[in-house]
Amino acid sequence: LLNHPGELTPSSLQTFLPVFLRYLLYMRLSYSLVIVRALTFFAEPNLAISPMLQRIQTVFLLLVAICMALTFFLPFWTYMTPEGAAGYSLRSLYLEEINNGETLKTFFPYTFIAVLASAAIIVALFEILRFNNRLLQIKLGALNSLLIAGSLILAAYFATDFIKELNVVGSYGLAFFMPAAALFFNLLANRYIRKDEKLVRSVDRIR
Repeated sequence: LLNHPGELTPSSLQTFLPVFLRYLLYMRLSYSLVIVRALTFFAEPNLAISPMLQRIQTVFLLLVAICMALTFFLPFWTYMTPEGAAGYSLRSLYLEEINNGETLKTFFPYTFIAVLASAAIIVALFEILRFNNRLLQIKLGALNSLLIAGSLILAAYFATDFIKELNVVGSYGLAFFMPAAALFFNLLANRYIRKDEKLVRSVDRIR
């Protein structure tokens, strides 16, 4: 009928219009279903993520990961001679020795600090994703406390060893305090996770 307008008659319009209107309704419903499915697809992940973001322990665990990540960019301990011609810089991956403008990096055994720091970051991020399993979070938090404390103990051991061997004082860098801060935030996160678990158990008893 659209290709032959001259053939339009009242009887043909009575037949054509209901079919055309049904076609428009069908197309409109099809597009609506596509839009609803698209919105559902993008909304479901946000609905799953929102409870995780609403918990204060998520913030503390992110701070744990950030503090441990900063240890890769900051020195744990440094020493420079008064002339500035020689010195040492203890980092999470290596020991940097400076002598008359030449730099020598020794990786073993100092890389163990970086290994523990990396493990602590991974555990903290994985713990965030396990927000719906609080008992597992508590266990991961205890494990992370050991990893963070281990990296701090190693850094302190290496720095103390250099101080005794070189008979110098040197200075502790910001990286030395990052594991201590991470340990504090990790303990806070564990405290709030336990608090949530106790709250859920008390509600279950009431039911």
